[in-house]
Amino acid sequence: MTLSSDNFTLANTTQDKDIIFSVNDNGATKTPMTIQGSTGRVIFDSEAINDLVVNGNLQVKGTQTIFNTTTLSVEDNIIELNRNISTAIGMPNYSGLKVKRGSISTDEEQDLFWVWDETFADDGTTIYGNAGGAWTAFKSGGGDEELSAATLVDIRANVVHATSTAAQYADLAERYEADCELSVGDVVKLGGHAEITKCVKELDDAVFGVVSESPAFLMNAQAGNNDSHPMIALKGRVLVKLQGTGQAGDRIVSAGNGEARVANLDECTAFNTLGRMIKHKYKEETALTECVIGVK
Repeated sequence: MTLSSDNFTLANTTQDKDIIFSVNDNGATKTPMTIQGSTGRVIFDSEAINDLVVNGNLQVKGTQTIFNTTTLSVEDNIIELNRNISTAIGMPNYSGLKVKRGSISTDEEQDLFWVWDETFADDGTTIYGNAGGAWTAFKSGGGDEELSAATLVDIRANVVHATSTAAQYADLAERYEADCELSVGDVVKLGGHAEITKCVKELDDAVFGVVSESPAFLMNAQAGNNDSHPMIALKGRVLVKLQGTGQAGDRIVSAGNGEARVANLDECTAFNTLGRMIKHKYKEETALTECVIGVK
């Protein structure tokens, strides 16, 4: 201990050795605080100091602040991120929360993020146009590239209130119990031994819908899986197993074996018309062809 120019210094001059503060607590020696010589860190003994109260502002400088607690409670109603960002051009691409899920060995174990994505820009068709940015939930890998190649993940809620919504896919679908094995593009009707069955009759008046691959909106989603309760597109743009050739705008009807074909106008009725072709088809072989169903 030294005193120089009214400055008091408490020092351990031995290299890498600690300065230890200890007290006698009811006959037991406790060490509430240690200054590590090898790191310069101040270590508080959690058993000796139960509560630490700071009257005033607490500023922590560094690259990491770690809270080793089970529950973190914050009384403030606003948590501010990017405090020192002064201009929009300085905004990072992602700002938000990260859920760490352990070692990154498979896609399922990748870390999860709920962030404001500054890189997102819509196509200008929404109310606010290319305002830039959107709240986004995704998973991504770890390391230096943890925010690259983001994969969108599901968000679950009870009731969602929104001004407008947008979807990447283009059909409205619902799950129905099937009595046979079905695949994407199969034409189905109500009935059979369950709720739906493959449409095996040509020009069937009972034609109902088409097995969808990726609906924009899925109803009755928890009814089952794609094997037992396939997603049946009831309206919108969807791939259909289509026989023969056709032109955009041609009406389609059931052709049997779960397939569809282009109909002559004198064959079409309000009951057997499944929908219309969107694009031309030039090959005779049956192929998945984009059509809009639910229109006459």
